[in-house]
Amino acid sequence: MEITPTSIETALLVRGIFKLPIFRLEGFLNLVFTLMNVPLKSPTDTFISKRSKNVRVRYRRFGVSVLYA
Repeated sequence: MEITPTSIETALLVRGIFKLPIFRLEGFLNLVFTLMNVPLKSPTDTFISKRSKNVRVRYRRFGVSVLYA
């Protein structure tokens, strides 16, 4: 399974939106994929944690640009 930087950014974006700890993120994403009937697997929490140090996520919340590192 190849993990792209986009998948890490997406996972971190979901984490920021739902305020999930990293160890809960993998299960949450896998549940969403299952409910959507999409044959994807989330990156592991360890992998997300290691890669999150090199990825910055930007998204807009309430009209304010927020940067999460």
